[in-house]
Amino acid sequence: MKKSVLIVGIILLVIVCFAAIVMLSPKQKPEANINQLQKEEVSKVNEIPAPVFTKETYPKVDGATAMIPMGEEIAKKLLKMNDDEAKSVTKFNTTHPAYVNLIEKKADIVFAFGPSEDEVNLAKSKGSDLEIISIGRDGFIFMTNVENSVDNLSVKQIQDIYQSKIINWKEVGGSDAPIIAYQRPENSGSQTSMERLVMKDLKMAVVPTENVAVSMTDAIDRIATNAGAKNSIAYSFYYYAKAMYAKKEARFMAVNGVLPDTQTIKDKTYPLTEDVCAVIRKDEPKDSGVRKMIEWLLSAEGQKVVERGGYVPIK
Repeated sequence: MKKSVLIVGIILLVIVCFAAIVMLSPKQKPEANINQLQKEEVSKVNEIPAPVFTKETYPKVDGATAMIPMGEEIAKKLLKMNDDEAKSVTKFNTTHPAYVNLIEKKADIVFAFGPSEDEVNLAKSKGSDLEIISIGRDGFIFMTNVENSVDNLSVKQIQDIYQSKIINWKEVGGSDAPIIAYQRPENSGSQTSMERLVMKDLKMAVVPTENVAVSMTDAIDRIATNAGAKNSIAYSFYYYAKAMYAKKEARFMAVNGVLPDTQTIKDKTYPLTEDVCAVIRKDEPKDSGVRKMIEWLLSAEGQKVVERGGYVPIK
């Protein structure tokens, strides 16, 4: 009898000890389960439903010329339109007029590269601030004619060319010929990017009117076919010059030894990348259709639309 009681006591002691160990041990989910939960949370964040619009409720959209294909892709998705219908509702007025329309409340959202200092100041003078949201990325590129032997410049050499410190191609390894360095009009998207990305605090040389290309197509044409094209240099954006208005005579230059392409722009090994922005007025209501559009553009589905519009996704 005593032996049976002893055995029962030992068994109870073992059970109590095991229960204590289990209770005192830290409760941890298996790592595989934690990773799965993290993936599910990320998936939920990225699965933002597309906002529903009609033609009447669709925000008033404006923007830069280079952003037209992206604007059309957005309209196709959010208004369930075909290509021709999307073209009919996507009327962009070029960068500076688009910013003016936004500031004057004739537009609700602008797709463009970041605003110039003049445009920021104009907004403030009208009692408004601009809110800038990055939704994609593009490369700011330099072009020469295919017959020009110089295919690479450093950022410093570009700065010197546009300050008229370097005036002959032989100074950068080319032939003995004067450099024709084309600029763009003040407050145009590419001129603003040139000043912000490349020149920074340096002042560009004042050039005669004939050396200012009035549009991006004009800049590419001057490099490709105009008189003196062989000795010219101009700037634009990668997607526009690659897909929207490509000329076989215009060659993209490497900068600091890196050629612009989708991969070097995506990983920023190409040194001159520029964010593609959705710009709104800062006082835009938090629950407005415009803000819902931007939230969706930053989702997985929205980023695919940005990519179909020609730009490198940022997410």
